[in-house]
Amino acid sequence: MHQVPRTLDAKARGALAVAILLAAAPAALSAQDAVVLDGFWIGGGVGIGFGGVSCTVCSASREDALAASVRLGTALGSRMLVGFEVNGWARSEDEFDFRLGALSAVVFFYPSSRASGTWYIKTGIGAVAYEVSAVDEESITARGASGQFEIGRSVGIGSKLVLSPFVNFIGSVGANLKSGNEVLTSASITLLQFGVGLTYH
Repeated sequence: MHQVPRTLDAKARGALAVAILLAAAPAALSAQDAVVLDGFWIGGGVGIGFGGVSCTVCSASREDALAASVRLGTALGSRMLVGFEVNGWARSEDEFDFRLGALSAVVFFYPSSRASGTWYIKTGIGAVAYEVSAVDEESITARGASGQFEIGRSVGIGSKLVLSPFVNFIGSVGANLKSGNEVLTSASITLLQFGVGLTYH
């Protein structure tokens, strides 16, 4: 059995997370087209994610890598969106591959019936999984129930598209770290994302 490696470079590129939000700021100031919350919607997001697992045999550090999401659903009333979301995060270091994924039912809350020029919050519940794999080594995995919380700023682009800089956090509940079928210890899986989303309404 091998331990989950302790990597050290998470903080080296942490400032890039803030840069994503700053890059979207000019659009937030100039594009304010009205997009109404109504009917089917689909979207996705991309940015930097700091993911990892904490336990008694692994590092508590959160490593940075590309994170992406896909979501779809429908409007429920004039100020709420409901749907499903898939989140993914992956990185490689030395001979190790690290992967994190989550599937959630999500709800977006808006202060008005327009999904443009306003802040929003999102909550969600679902499941999250984490895996560390290497050549000629048995994979280390962790799975558990999850919850998430996101805050973002929506900006209308035309009458159907919304650009949304956001910060999103996903955390696990009741996860166990396993090597094959052997339970090693309890664990906590987390993913902190800084990104920009694009949604079609």
